[in-house]
Amino acid sequence: MKKIYLLIFLCCSVLSFGQIRAVSKKVQELNAKSQQFKSYDLFSINNDAHKMAKYFTSATDVTVLNLNENQLDRLMEDAPNYLAISVPYQNEIVEVELYKQNVVTEDFIAKDEQGNVLEFTLGEYYRGVVKGDYESLVAISFFEGDVMGVISTHEFGNVILGKSTDKQDFITYSDKNILGENPFTCGVDELEENHNRETVDFDPAMMSTTITENCVRIYYEIARRPYAQNGSNVQNTVNWITGIQNNIGTLYSNDNINVALHEIKIWTIADPYTGSFSENLASFRNNVTEFNGDLAHLVNFPSTTSVAYLNSLCTDARYAYSGISMSYAQVPTYSWTIMAMTHEMGHSLGSQHTHACAWNGNSTQIDGCGPLSGNPDPNNGNCASGPLPSNGGTIMSYCHLMPSVGINFLNGFGDQPGALIRATVDSKPCLGANCNTDFTTCTYAISEVRLTNLNNGSYQAQIIDNSSTQWKYQVIPFGSDLADDQWQTTTEQTFTFSGLADNQYYEVYVVNVCQDGTEGGMKTNIVLTGDFCDGTLFTDTGGTAGTYGNNQNFVKTFYPSFPTGKVSLSFNRIGLQNNQDFMYVYNSDTATSSASLFEGGTITGNNNPGPSFTSTHATGAITIKFVSDSSGALYGWEASVDCNATMSIEDISNSNQIAVYPNPATSVLYIDAKKEINSVKLNDISGKTVINKKASSLKEKLNIEHLPKGIYILTVEMKGETVTKKIIKN
Repeated sequence: MKKIYLLIFLCCSVLSFGQIRAVSKKVQELNAKSQQFKSYDLFSINNDAHKMAKYFTSATDVTVLNLNENQLDRLMEDAPNYLAISVPYQNEIVEVELYKQNVVTEDFIAKDEQGNVLEFTLGEYYRGVVKGDYESLVAISFFEGDVMGVISTHEFGNVILGKSTDKQDFITYSDKNILGENPFTCGVDELEENHNRETVDFDPAMMSTTITENCVRIYYEIARRPYAQNGSNVQNTVNWITGIQNNIGTLYSNDNINVALHEIKIWTIADPYTGSFSENLASFRNNVTEFNGDLAHLVNFPSTTSVAYLNSLCTDARYAYSGISMSYAQVPTYSWTIMAMTHEMGHSLGSQHTHACAWNGNSTQIDGCGPLSGNPDPNNGNCASGPLPSNGGTIMSYCHLMPSVGINFLNGFGDQPGALIRATVDSKPCLGANCNTDFTTCTYAISEVRLTNLNNGSYQAQIIDNSSTQWKYQVIPFGSDLADDQWQTTTEQTFTFSGLADNQYYEVYVVNVCQDGTEGGMKTNIVLTGDFCDGTLFTDTGGTAGTYGNNQNFVKTFYPSFPTGKVSLSFNRIGLQNNQDFMYVYNSDTATSSASLFEGGTITGNNNPGPSFTSTHATGAITIKFVSDSSGALYGWEASVDCNATMSIEDISNSNQIAVYPNPATSVLYIDAKKEINSVKLNDISGKTVINKKASSLKEKLNIEHLPKGIYILTVEMKGETVTKKIIKN
């Protein structure tokens, strides 16, 4: 082989196995923005012993699943931008967070061997990670009645999700526990033409991790036998190859290499590819002199030696061949197919094997999986054997032939092959940047929704969103399902709603709508209506028979029945997860100041019976704030509300921290304090606030000349203390 040295300049830090890669980085950024992932309950475990016995000769860890077809139909109809599902595997429930991704170009097409355009429906394709594990990698594709994909983690390896060979069950298993051997072998080093092709060495200190500007458009030709394995059905074959491509594209994307599927041809009759691997590749090259794409890839079955022309982009040798394995016994072998096709494509994009004497800047091997499995570098095998990877091999390695090592999809191509492929792709003048595979997503833009009770049976919602111009909202009884035909649209960031039944919990859902009409993230608030003055028990969202939920956060203010009244709140019982979930009770009409908390007003743990509180605030109100964390709950609470107690003169503060004069007053009221005043509020006898003033001094002056004669309640909030005084206006 002829060698050239390609300098790959350092633009940013080098990817390494322990660092966050591209797919994980995107999910991490979504989580940092509090993006909500729409959840679907697709799978449950099937413990039927007869079914499980069927897989004993296939793999040691097969888990048989039940598919909730209604949930899959709903997912396909919704096609959300961001998706969360739980996948059972062994004794674990693996939660994954995924984002939507195009795997084909906008003008993707499928034809048969005669050039006839085929009818098909594309699926929904997603990439992401296991929830909370940013070193994992997930690609799952959804179709009508079908789901397929791979979940890769350090703990489990590559977990396959899909239908069994006989299509009777959905299963999961890890390919490291399969009872057969991966039959994949690569003929790149045996192909005579590759001995005369230019190969690339480079200095590993001069690497870039920047995403490729160019994109490789792929043309797949599907031979007759893979079509037959998919039931001789065009739709099934399109589902299978696009699902495989989702995983292949995810591996390339994770290493910042842009690829996309542009066109496929499906042989529905006998094909001409019946020779050896080298004969099939040559025949493919001779038969397909023109195709729509940058790289042509023939896919055949059963598994044979696979092969590609090295560094062949923008040449007349831009062809690859994969003889793939579609199943072993009763389990699908998606990861074997994905590995074989990704590996051969990597050769076309410029990479040699990792056991070639062509790496590290000194013509040595990255790993020794090739020589130690009986496959030395035949072109320049004089260099010392490389080490065996401790955390699995990379895609361009032969580590699948070493049972103790294997290939770990989390490692991707590895630092040096990945950098070489990126540099090769961006160095090719025939490539464009028109793959258009990034799905135009509508991101979560709502930071907060603030709710205000307008005291007339209606509520006002203020949407805090600095980028959107349109929103949808829906108000439903707590625990009810959202209805697609009940959404209300608004272009105003403030809206009102009313007509709610008293003394009930409701949920307010608000979602931002992007310019293309797609929906971003959803924000949910809880509203508790009514005054509970009729004797109705104040309970948690679960009512008297249930309990509260996780991640709840809401505020409720209880007002007296008449202007000079006060509220008493008595908890018959209250049980909250200790030091995790909290109820805060304020001697105030707001929950904004910790100084207004009752003594004993921070409640957590088991309290049976619970505490009681009576307002001494000028308004006679009590406000509660409830906050629960993301997991666990106790039995919740039941409380009685008394709105009919009378506010007496003794209830007004007799503090020596402030002086208020003159009292009675006619036009001006002066306030002198020993502590810095934070705010001053004046309420009339009905509880209505007539003056509300922020402050930051020891002296304040209020102009009350415009107010009607009568009795008022002055509330002065100071650092660490709130004082109320009765004021008479003459």
